[in-house]
Formats: sequence, C-alpha cells, structure tokens
Amino acid sequence: MKKLAILVAVFLFMCSSALAAAPPLVGKTYRGTGYGVESGPYFSMTITVKITSQSTYRFKGTVTTSRGGGTDPPQKFYAVISATNQIYMVVQESTTTSEAANVVVDAKYNVAVNTITGFWRSLTHAGAGLFTLKQVS
Repeated sequence: MKKLAILVAVFLFMCSSALAAAPPLVGKTYRGTGYGVESGPYFSMTITVKITSQSTYRFKGTVTTSRGGGTDPPQKFYAVISATNQIYMVVQESTTTSEAANVVVDAKYNVAVNTITGFWRSLTHAGAGLFTLKQVS
C-alpha cells in the first residue's frame, strides 16, 4: 500500500501543472493493440481501457488484455495526465491480494485523433512492451 501511495504521489507531483488543463476522459473507452516480450518470444495483445472516474488531472478505471485466445480479468489502474497530455499510470493485477502496483505505463494522449500511445513495464516479472489505443466510445 505504501509503495503504491508513494508512486502515485510522485506522479501527482510530476503532473501538478495539469490542474486546469486536463482533457475530459471520464466515461470513455479506448481499444487497440499492444506488443510485448516476457521470458519468451514477443507477443501481441488486444487492450481495452475503460475510464470510470476523473477528478481534474487524476483518473482511474480498468484495463483488460486478451492474447492467445484468452482474456485476463480486468485490472484496476490509477493515472494522472499532465498539461502536455503525458499520462503516467500504475496498474494492479486483480489476482494479487496486496495493493502493490504490478505494471507502470508511460503514455501520450493525442487530443486531435483521440489516441493513447505508450510503453508498459511489468514490476513483478520480466516483461515490457508498446501499445496504441483508439477511442471507441
């Protein structure tokens, strides 16, 4: 719990200039493709991000990933967006009992075309990758 709180506090500090400039994201769904690598060969996956609430520059929701014919359970995420539309996100795996973040995301929101493009990295196993998401609703 403390690690997640510290990580979120750092993100909030980094994005403190976004108080009045954050674009409205609440209620929107983004879907797209991600590519990653873990302990084996690279893989592709479908990613769906649902933003369920937003308070100025802070927002949260769920992330669902599908690959190889299977879909993982939705995972909670917490994020902030800066005045330059940079997004910093931490994701918790729903299978863990702790409040620790399992994945960190550094992404950019493109207002003109409603896309989010970025990089993810796992904190619990050797995994990282890239993704691009387009607003679908």
